[in-house]
Amino acid sequence: MQNQDQAKNSLNWHDYFGLYSLKNQEPIPLKKIKTIVNIKDFLATVTYSQIYVNHTDSLLEIEYFFPISSTACFHSFKAIVEDKEIIGMVKEKNIAKEEYQETVKEGGTTTYAEISKKNKDVLRVLLGNLPPQTEIQIDFSYIEKLNVSMNKFWRFTLYSTLNPRYSSQHLKRKKTQTLASYPLISGLDPRAYPWEVSATITSKSRITFIQCPSHEVEFNHVDSVRDFVYKIDLKRNIKNLPNKNFVLLYANEIVNKPGSIISPYEEGYCASITFFPEMNPKSDDDAYKAFLEGSS
Repeated sequence: MQNQDQAKNSLNWHDYFGLYSLKNQEPIPLKKIKTIVNIKDFLATVTYSQIYVNHTDSLLEIEYFFPISSTACFHSFKAIVEDKEIIGMVKEKNIAKEEYQETVKEGGTTTYAEISKKNKDVLRVLLGNLPPQTEIQIDFSYIEKLNVSMNKFWRFTLYSTLNPRYSSQHLKRKKTQTLASYPLISGLDPRAYPWEVSATITSKSRITFIQCPSHEVEFNHVDSVRDFVYKIDLKRNIKNLPNKNFVLLYANEIVNKPGSIISPYEEGYCASITFFPEMNPKSDDDAYKAFLEGSS
């Protein structure tokens, strides 16, 4: 049995969780969520894949919200319903909204996304005419530059609050932006969904340090000769829930040297440069201990 504190902090599914029907605000069950992270030097591409199920016998117009980090660049959106793939495209807002409404009236399945007016770091997604007794897979991705920790490491953070805890009900609450106040998902609830995370780090030079201070993970050398590529997965024998952020720290031989990356983006490219000089005399192990003690 849960004690009173656990029960108080566990997730109230009807108030906070999942994808919602616009008509009656009933939640659409989440079946599975997987996050794939590809880190190249100091730039991360993060892809979320979520599968929801419409168990009703009705066509549904649905919505969900997810936050966009202020340091991230939204990259792509895709919805897969039955054998139909809907690819997100950037259009002028009024035109996109009119096209969405027209397609819904005609009975077609379509999507529309916009930044929430009340919460500028939240993307609102509408999906019209989800067929009955049907699964929908929603994939979205963003690109984000890694932070620096201890003047020694690149730090990647995958925020658990990116998972579907936003609903139209929740956004109307006064404490919506207080992320620390989000309740935890109780592992005792049979509807609690597992959080699968798989990350790959590809470096231009040998990776000299890598740790995951937040979770128990499995490290695998993809490039076992030169240590340029590592794959990191949450341990499969542990049921991980999205109750805390996933954090990776790593360093390579050129971490304190100027670097640049050019990546494809939509129909063009985006470029990023970085440089932070070596100013921390501590060893990697000592710097990591300091990080665990609360330094950044």
